[in-house]
Amino acid sequence: MSFEGAGKTHSKLTDLRNAVRQIIDKQLGTYLITCQLLRVTDRGCAAEVTGVSGLTMKWKTYWESIVTTHRVQIEGWPSKIEFAPLTQACSGIGDTERLLKSWQNGDTYWCKLTEDQYAKQKQL
Repeated sequence: MSFEGAGKTHSKLTDLRNAVRQIIDKQLGTYLITCQLLRVTDRGCAAEVTGVSGLTMKWKTYWESIVTTHRVQIEGWPSKIEFAPLTQACSGIGDTERLLKSWQNGDTYWCKLTEDQYAKQKQL
């Protein structure tokens, strides 16, 4: 592969990772705000949370800053993709595209945890 070809591949991969980051953060923020305003139930999960403006995914502190603080977690993460920062989880365009599509079509999504669900997750 030429330097030009490698540069285009790297640029596409960077663009895809950015798109995944944006959808994760956007859906997290939208989910929390929607739940706060509407007190809705989403995908069978009890959904009453405190909305936080500008909340973003924190990979290194996911459990503490997202799950513990807001009692929400990601559901439906593709089994063949490691749950890790995108630069580790998605080394190629194919995995990154699969992850993006999974978020876009609703197979991967944010879900509110009940206190019982949270306690069970905490024991794992």
